[in-house]
Amino acid sequence: MRFQLSSQKLSTQALQWRYFSLSCVSSPLVGAYLLGHTSASFGWKCLILSATGIPCPSCGMTRAFVEIARGNLRESLSYHGLGIGIFVGFLLLTIHLCIEILTRRYLSSSLHDWLFKHKIGLLGWFMIVLFGYHGIRLAVFFTTGELTLNQAFI
Repeated sequence: MRFQLSSQKLSTQALQWRYFSLSCVSSPLVGAYLLGHTSASFGWKCLILSATGIPCPSCGMTRAFVEIARGNLRESLSYHGLGIGIFVGFLLLTIHLCIEILTRRYLSSSLHDWLFKHKIGLLGWFMIVLFGYHGIRLAVFFTTGELTLNQAFI
């Protein structure tokens, strides 16, 4: 894979967008580290799960990220099967944004160019994978008795 810093400098607006994006993308990583390595606890529960009894597509992702931060990859997979891939994606995007902010230049790579060119397709495929996984997960929960319709709609 080829990486290249552009000779073109980032505009002020582009730089501000990079800072905003960096804060959004790195927050789950920092939060997972803090929850995994301090005595802090995460007291929130999923609103969809609390209201309906049915887990949302991202239920378990926070616990998966915390386990990844602790180095427990197998445990992470038990919470959410897509957690490791999404964590790695956030990590790579954080590194990419940091390089652009520090150099104040656009960073491109063959992967970055391909993703930018196919961003709608990539988002569509991500949603298909996420909701496909969610459907399989709900079917397994229903089959094992962890989720029953009586529980879900009380």
